[in-house]
Amino acid sequence: ARLGVPPVNTWEDPGAIHLFHLLRDDPVRLHQLMDAWAVSVLGQLENLLGGSAREAAVPDSELRQTWEARCRLARIWVDAWRKGRGRPVHRGALEASGAVSDTFLDQVTELAREVGGDAQALVTALPDVPRYRAAKVVELKEWLEENGYLPPGEPLDAAGREALVLREGVGLAEPGDIRDVVRRLEAGLVRIAEG
Repeated sequence: ARLGVPPVNTWEDPGAIHLFHLLRDDPVRLHQLMDAWAVSVLGQLENLLGGSAREAAVPDSELRQTWEARCRLARIWVDAWRKGRGRPVHRGALEASGAVSDTFLDQVTELAREVGGDAQALVTALPDVPRYRAAKVVELKEWLEENGYLPPGEPLDAAGREALVLREGVGLAEPGDIRDVVRRLEAGLVRIAEG
């Protein structure tokens, strides 16, 4: 709370994940990174570890490898979370689709808000909007599919995400360490549209 650590937002670039979610087991080094090196998010740590200051910032090569692995595992976990999930639908997406005229924009935007940005729920509810043409529902659905709002497949639950990260993270860390990273990220997850 004192650091103002934001929750993990899986719709942002993984590089924006606060390092607390990856290094909470090592608060002294986390503080050093933040204070001495002005590094507080995953992307900054990746840059530091890949740059010329890596040895000065983190002299222990084993620790560097551990942190590099955690960064990679976090990116794998975000990809796993996104499988089967579409980005939340918002007004800008509806405008960009071309399938929602100005006449219906406010009403469809409100409907999208009511369904929590869930594209499938929105498409299912659109036929109930008076005078909204079926052809426009089809057009919007196709646009949502093409632009990542309606992806194929079912989303993975927490156990499925962990299993996927364990499979794809082979060789990056020991299974117990991989599970620890996944649990930390799951604990910090923004609980919106989460199944």
